[in-house]
Amino acid sequence: MTAPACGCGRLSPDAFLCHDCTAGLRNSLILAAIIATDLTDAVARQLRHGILVPAPGKPEPPLPYDPRAVIARDRLLAVLAAWSAETAHRKTSTVAGGAITLIAHLGKLRQHPDAWRAAGEITWAVHDAVAVIDRPPDLRPAGNCPACGQPLRAEAAADTARCRCGHVVTGITRDRAERAAAADLLGTATEISGQLAMIGVRVSAGTIRMWASRGRLAPRPGAPDQPWYAMSDVLVLCAERDGRRAS
Repeated sequence: MTAPACGCGRLSPDAFLCHDCTAGLRNSLILAAIIATDLTDAVARQLRHGILVPAPGKPEPPLPYDPRAVIARDRLLAVLAAWSAETAHRKTSTVAGGAITLIAHLGKLRQHPDAWRAAGEITWAVHDAVAVIDRPPDLRPAGNCPACGQPLRAEAAADTARCRCGHVVTGITRDRAERAAAADLLGTATEISGQLAMIGVRVSAGTIRMWASRGRLAPRPGAPDQPWYAMSDVLVLCAERDGRRAS
């Protein structure tokens, strides 16, 4: 009897989604939570990029919303809400809420028979949302395409890369562990608290330090003068806290 394999082809005897693909999905969910506010602003055409140069003559009144942003936002929200309901049996109504819920239940999601499909749907929905809000990801070297040999470039947190020849390469996370770590948004308790506040998640630096002192939050390698924590780890604890409050 052969061990179960992930959709990427790697053996995954303990789940339907391997550990590398799970890490890539977690990074996509973190990114979804981070861009949630900007995506809302893009829907209302409130984002500004670069220097605005007024056009000659009387400008046409702007549309009250950006249709492309609406489509991307609604698609991302629908995907996150559907998998939150399927995995955690919770109804979520915001992008950040859906992302945080799935991060907290990532272990359960990877046990779902359709986990590979869920990872693909979420990853591509996040990719489309990032493109709409005009925040192109930082593309970094990701090896060479095994089909044609051309150099690949992909997001720091991505586990897949699409070559210009059309071939999709998977499993690059393990070869770029240091980039994945950077995409996990490491920082001090104060920095993580501030970043989460920007996406509507309220948790004080003192609470983060308390979780660490009680052994619920493991520090990551960072500055020598104070410990660093991973935003994804803090998001999981926030989701557990909010879940207890709601029950």
